[in-house]
Amino acid sequence: MSETYTASNSLIKPATGTDAGVWGNELNLNFDLLDTAIDGVEYIAVTGTVSLVIADGAASNGRYKVVVFQGSPAGPFVVTLTPSNLQKVFWLVNETTQSLSFSNGAGTPLTVPANTTNPAFCDGAGNVIGLLSGNTATVFNGVTDTGNLSVAGTSTLTGAVTTGANLTVDGISFLLGGFTTNTTAFVGGLAQFTGGV
Repeated sequence: MSETYTASNSLIKPATGTDAGVWGNELNLNFDLLDTAIDGVEYIAVTGTVSLVIADGAASNGRYKVVVFQGSPAGPFVVTLTPSNLQKVFWLVNETTQSLSFSNGAGTPLTVPANTTNPAFCDGAGNVIGLLSGNTATVFNGVTDTGNLSVAGTSTLTGAVTTGANLTVDGISFLLGGFTTNTTAFVGGLAQFTGGV
């Protein structure tokens, strides 16, 4: 019987009766791969399309929990994770000057704007779902911004909200604490202010 691999992180599952005298090597490799998948950080210098791969029973760049994209690509770029249709959780840190589109198969990709971070997961059906993006509500407790603050999508801000310049609200937003801005508030969507403006 040959070895098989786990579905999400491609860890080695030794077959019964195999690997006599070398099973410790595979066990140690699995520990290293788990360590990377649980808390590993990968830095990628972006010059174009990026491929992340999770290889069976081998170190690979798609296995890391946190992936940091850096550089100044010429335009928006695509990040593709293979094999397709995995179930996997990531923290995507886009430190580049362009937005990225993260895909895992034929489903819906996730767009991560420049200079933002989004925890996300691949659902096993080819979709990438961002936990801080428009497909879910975003909740913040206490916000201080020294520059312009932009709130978009379905958002709830509780506690004191302070911005050093402009506040822009677009979408459905609830600001439930006191709110202070040093210049102007622009409301383009539905906003409810509670606790004083």
